[in-house]
Amino acid sequence: VAINRLSMVDMDEARKNRLLGEAHFLRAVYYYYLVRLYGDIPLITQAIDYSSPDLYPERAPVQNVYELIVSDLKVAELSGLPSVDRTGRASLGAVKSLLASVYLTMAGHPLNRGNEYYSLAANKAEEVIDNNWYTLFPDYKQLHNRANKNQGELIFQVQYLAGVQNSNITQYITPTGTNISRLGTRWGSIMPRNEFVQSYEPNDKRAQEGQYYFTRYMQYGSTTNMVNFGEYALYKFWLEEAAGPNGDNIEDQNWTLLRLPEVLLIFAEASNEVNGPTSKAYQQINLIRARAELEPLENLTKEEFREAVWRERYHELSFENKAYFDIQRTHQAFNLRNGNFEDVLSYTNESGVLFRQQYLLWPIPQSEIDANPKLTQNPGW
Repeated sequence: VAINRLSMVDMDEARKNRLLGEAHFLRAVYYYYLVRLYGDIPLITQAIDYSSPDLYPERAPVQNVYELIVSDLKVAELSGLPSVDRTGRASLGAVKSLLASVYLTMAGHPLNRGNEYYSLAANKAEEVIDNNWYTLFPDYKQLHNRANKNQGELIFQVQYLAGVQNSNITQYITPTGTNISRLGTRWGSIMPRNEFVQSYEPNDKRAQEGQYYFTRYMQYGSTTNMVNFGEYALYKFWLEEAAGPNGDNIEDQNWTLLRLPEVLLIFAEASNEVNGPTSKAYQQINLIRARAELEPLENLTKEEFREAVWRERYHELSFENKAYFDIQRTHQAFNLRNGNFEDVLSYTNESGVLFRQQYLLWPIPQSEIDANPKLTQNPGW
């Protein structure tokens, strides 16, 4: 509706163009998630009412959806957005970062556009890197500090605000049966497997206590009673402000969709596919490894570098909703038992579940099929 009607509004042209750019960017974000989760989906580009011929739309081919996503992001690139926005709105940096991710995905499954799109992904990521719009935080704790919302390496986040919309992230990651924060609900529904934390390289700072993960914390209201969980939990998203003697119950952590390490790894992976491991590709992945206090990578073959980047994506971007999409586009899964990558369609995970072809897409919700008889179900569901 905004895209259709803003052009008719009598207002400052620069502000109008920026709003249009934001709307195109957001539509691209939404369709990018939808097409990866469900494959062929209804492609709506005009406002719908009860008389519209698209009131009951059919599913459009995946390639058509990606064409709209790319088109929307190209419009947003030229709309006059600021290079960086620290208030949570769309920015040129966010547009280019997302476009780099889209091109990387299009290079792999299911479109398999190959080197042309790896090159596009590398070039777009390089624009973000070379402009120095974002900087890595020196401390991992800054990733979940309220004061750092939309700052530093955080390119685009879902915004939460106390009294307007709560995020519930801390409740999802707090182990059940523990009293370690003022928040009363502790679901413990998003917890890392021991094997995953142990898959990090020895001495990787991210796997050390109180960095990305933690196994103990002070009981709420106490300064002496330490609570041991008996398992790993996610410190990466921990709301420190809700803990301690003066903890509050304000659940307003942002959820990150894009941050600088992903852009660095997109460049490293995509440029390697086109040119092999160049010095600039090494530089990007080694920036991430240096913060993790790991030795820099060097002297790798193209195949070794590719897997090193994939592994780094698992470890650096853990629990940020990236791994499933990586599995989709590469058809490779990270085997925690041996640290290798395997063809996902013959892979059995740590719970003994065989990954089947149907798992590459989610099922279309039955409620949607009931509401629209033109929709069909994904294979296997």
